[in-house]
Amino acid sequence: LLFAEFPQYKGIWPQFRQIPDSSLISSDKLRSHATVYMAGLKKIVAVLDNNNELIEATQRIATSHCKWNICKFHIENMVPGLLEVLNLCMDGNMTPEISHSWETLYDIIGNMITLQKGVRRPVI
Repeated sequence: LLFAEFPQYKGIWPQFRQIPDSSLISSDKLRSHATVYMAGLKKIVAVLDNNNELIEATQRIATSHCKWNICKFHIENMVPGLLEVLNLCMDGNMTPEISHSWETLYDIIGNMITLQKGVRRPVI
């Protein structure tokens, strides 16, 4: 969904650049990326009740995305597709509260990326 709406995002990740658009959805590279993505989400869900571990997990995700020059707007653009998929997985029973929770999580991750980029900015 994300690459269909934002095809330029495919160029962010080197492993996707040489894969034709028509083959991307069924590629092992995308499947591998999705597995890592889902592992990150699983980690966040597992530590939701522990603020220190939650901060550490979101910082790790933010740091790993800075190397690809990901910005908060990239993260924000992912949310509608994510919510659509989650709603399908929930048989259309997504509540406003659940939707808001996911939006908040991705807002936090986007903010952490912005903070990480600020930390990496050289002092002049």
